Amino acid sequence: MDIIKVKIKGDETEIVYNDNPNVKTTQNTFLKSEDTRSQKFTDSMAALTRHLQSVVSLPAKYLDTVIVSGVSFRDHETKGMGAVISAQKKLSHCSSPFNMSTPLMWEGSEGQNDAVFDQNTLELLQAIREEAEAFVNGARAQQDLFDEDEEELADSVNEADAEAA
Repeated sequence: MDIIKVKIKGDETEIVYNDNPNVKTTQNTFLKSEDTRSQKFTDSMAALTRHLQSVVSLPAKYLDTVIVSGVSFRDHETKGMGAVISAQKKLSHCSSPFNMSTPLMWEGSEGQNDAVFDQNTLELLQAIREEAEAFVNGARAQQDLFDEDEEELADSVNEADAEAA
């Protein structure tokens, strides 16, 4: 599976992917879901804010108001994985956010003008791709069925057994 684009908007997740990356096609599959993402998926997307800050020279004070909203992936035979990271900054005087994106950056370089990712960002991007593929395959965040911890649950079962006896 080839993950082409990941977009996050609140609780909504959108993923564009190609089921068969060995076949060149213009027909990709689109998944849109409000299911809860895994914590690793959410954390990896949020952690890209630091990378975005350094690439587009954002002041550090903006970090609290900038949200990474998407990543578009591209693969190249010699440069490896490429990506464009998109984000939104809430504006106090406008209902629409300010949208920004990094330039297309690569895993490796063929020349002086190629922008490359640092190792930390590459690991985050790879984690996002892996989590997006898992999401497409049905993986969602784990949810507890009970608010009680195991000890409280065991006590409840023991009390019910004692009353029944």
